[in-house]
Amino acid sequence: MEAYENTRAVVTRFVVGGALARPERPGVRIRPSPAAISLAWTRFIYGKTSSVALDMVDASALLWRLYLRSVDVGDRFRTLADNWMPIATARRDAFNDIHAVMAFVGANRSKAADTVLEAQRLTMDEADDNAAFTREVGHPVALAIKAFGDGNYAETIRLLRPIRSYAHRFGGSHAQRDVINLTLIEAAARSGRDRLAQALRYERTGV
Repeated sequence: MEAYENTRAVVTRFVVGGALARPERPGVRIRPSPAAISLAWTRFIYGKTSSVALDMVDASALLWRLYLRSVDVGDRFRTLADNWMPIATARRDAFNDIHAVMAFVGANRSKAADTVLEAQRLTMDEADDNAAFTREVGHPVALAIKAFGDGNYAETIRLLRPIRSYAHRFGGSHAQRDVINLTLIEAAARSGRDRLAQALRYERTGV
């Protein structure tokens, strides 16, 4: 059973980690209403449509977490994908790359996601820090996100499991990188690997 609760704390916690369990309400999972999620988008995260990479990273992270929970986000992925298009293949930052792929997958723009993957392959032939970050983490994560969008959950698991221990190498905060764990957990659940999903959840939260 699920119940709606619309405090900002609940909205934020839902976006980061999914529905909440409350000890005082056994068996009830707390989640924000669709209206509260919309408010989080328009006021807290992406109040003005922005083409600034940092804003788009935040927006991609929010929407992807909702995507993992099968929440209807309307045309927000499309709007975000439009704004990623001009810079998605800039080959400047592996962290940006994966968030652009999230937006393209969420907007059902498979060819756009493929252009980012191809740009990453070119980056990996270079010798700078971003090339190393892309090889080690950015490219596998981008491939895994694309695989998840294609419904290839086994491939998502194969790509993400090995990199969790060193994902910090390509930047971002622990909360930002947590999208890797959340995607892996959801892939395990959707592929029927319940024991793996349960083990990953426990590893992540201790619950």
